[in-house]
This record gives sequence, structure tokens and C-alpha cells, in this order.
Amino acid sequence: MSMNNHSAAPARVAPARPAGQRVPAIVALLVSLSATAATPALKPGEQVFFFPTIARPVTNGAWEVRIHGWAFEYERRPLGVPVLRKSLGLDDEMDGDADKALFATRARWFLTDNERGKRVTVQLGERQVPMPVSQPNGHFSTNVLLSVPELARLRDSGALANNVLHFRAVLGPKDTRDFAGTAVLVGASGITVVSDIDDTIKVTEVRDRKATLRNTFARPFRAVDGMAAAYERWGREAGVAFHYVSASPWQLAPGLTEFARSNSFPAGTWHLKAFRWNDESFFNLFQSPEAYKLGVLEPLVGQFPGRTFVFVGDSGEKDPEIYATLARKFPGQTARIFIRDVTGESADAPRYKDAFGGIPRGKWSVFTNAVELPATLR
Repeated sequence: MSMNNHSAAPARVAPARPAGQRVPAIVALLVSLSATAATPALKPGEQVFFFPTIARPVTNGAWEVRIHGWAFEYERRPLGVPVLRKSLGLDDEMDGDADKALFATRARWFLTDNERGKRVTVQLGERQVPMPVSQPNGHFSTNVLLSVPELARLRDSGALANNVLHFRAVLGPKDTRDFAGTAVLVGASGITVVSDIDDTIKVTEVRDRKATLRNTFARPFRAVDGMAAAYERWGREAGVAFHYVSASPWQLAPGLTEFARSNSFPAGTWHLKAFRWNDESFFNLFQSPEAYKLGVLEPLVGQFPGRTFVFVGDSGEKDPEIYATLARKFPGQTARIFIRDVTGESADAPRYKDAFGGIPRGKWSVFTNAVELPATLR
């Protein structure tokens, strides 16, 4: 699964021709050259970011791998960063050059030129897989089937280890840049941990707008104490998979995935909101977190009827209400709900009584410190 699902354009079907009739070589060459010209390769300044995605079992032991990337080029105009900083009201939050440099690093993901019409090829084990051409927002995505023998060879080569599949973009012969991606293998059975990000695993202070902007753009990302250790314990159990879900824009994905890696959170898939300044997705940023997260999580749970789910969130926004809705819709698949208290409300607060009404008390709990989370999910 990916943060944006852009369907590939339908393949062109050649007209039927009489049996035995061959296409002249010159025609085949012209068709090939035309396709190449229509889908140019990346230029030196253009880059690719692969979103961490999912692979799931299908029929006959094969697995379906989701590949989702973004082709872009950093904005070259120097005024973009200070203008954005001023528009967010963060000029007074800068303590010095280090803060300004960090802001510029984060802001550049919002100030990119998205590259449409690019054709990226991915090296997946022994196969080179052409992706669909990139969309106006620079995104491209597709599903790739891997057979049982291919999976075995990927394991032997080290490209598949600890249920994480590694792949990379194929560039020109003189292009030494490395754009790599991952997909997490999630089996048909097991336990899935769905985790919110802001104020659940990362300190954001979403209830304070100024603090949210400061922690998002002008301060190093900081992990909530103890959460990485708790998740790491859970991740050592057999069959446990992680999905990180947030209503934050997908432009934060590069920084968030690095945050998770450097703080030793388990590998997982990332699900963030689609957002562009200049189209209708701009309004997605202001969409209700409840509507957005349910739109992501209901299909995810439904896609894995043989797995049970543990939902972890916080009380700062609508996580209790969202997870309670899922528990009612998928009672047999909802194992536990853990809500980190950031609002000073005990489990006896009216809000929780309303949200979790009719849901067994043993299925949900409110915690203030990660040490209160169970050591095992079983």
C-alpha cells in the first residue's frame, strides 16, 4: 500500500494482424524510439524518492509488491525558502544559522518541481521493471508479482532480509547516484501494529499550532520517550508488521523515514496525505484526520482478513474515535487499542466512555508512559 494510489495509464493494444505476419524491423525501431522520446530518463538535477510500501501474498505462493516513487527536482530559486518561512510565521523561531539550515532542508521538499512524464526503471533482483510514467505531481506506482523462485533468489542475494525487500532505480551508465527503496513483506496471518506518528512516536505538540510548525520545520525530530524500545520489542515477535499513519503531508516522508531509522523504530510502510500547492489536493491538508485515516485504514484491515490489529495513537486529535470505529467494524480483527494521553484525560473521562461505548474494556487502554505498554502482543 502507498500514500497515493495513482493508476497507471492503460496499455495500448496493437491492432490484430494475420498470423505469421511480422512487423518490419524499421517500424519496431521507430516505435521504440518514439516511446523513449515520450518518456525521457532523469536529468542530472532530477531525483527519485521511493516511499516505503507493502508486499503481500497472492496466489500460488507469489507475492505482490507495491512500488511507489516520486520524481522531482529541488526548487532552484533562492527566495522560496525565506518566503515560506515568513508565511508560516517562523522567522522569530530561528535561533541561528543552524535552525535556518534545518528549515531549508525540510522546506525544500515542499518547494520542488514535480517531474511529470518521466519513466523510471527499477532493479528488482534479476529483473528490471519499467514503472508507469510519472503523473503531474511526479508520482508513479505499480504492483509487481514475484514468483516463489524469484523470492528465493532475492533471499539468497541479500536483497530480501528480515522481511524487507530492497530495490533501486536503474540510471544511465555514467550516473552514479543511488535511489533505493524498500517494501515490507506482510504475511496473510500475524499481528499488524498501526501507529499514529505525531505525539505518538514523535513529539509534535499538535494542539499548539506554533509549536507544531516549530517541531515540524525548525527543530530536530524528537522521539517520544520509550516508544522505539516498545515497538522494537514487539517487532522481534514472529509475524508482526508495522504501518505508520499520519494526516501530515507526504512531503515529510523523507525526514520521517530517516527519523524512524535513526531512532530504531521497526521498518514499516508509511501512509501520509497527498498535498500539492497548486491543485485540489491542497485542500486535503485541511481534511478531517478522522475521514482521512479511516479512508486509509479500513481498506488496509480489509485487505488482511487473517491478521489481527493493534492500534496505537494519542488523545491529541481523533485517534480514540477512529480506532473505536474500526473496532466496531472489525471486532474479530481488533486485538488492542493503546492511546497515549497528551490531554490529561483519564480512561474514565466522558470522551473515552463515548468513544469506546460497547467495546470490551480489555481491548483498549490509556497510557502516559511507554513503560505501561505490554512487553508482548501475544
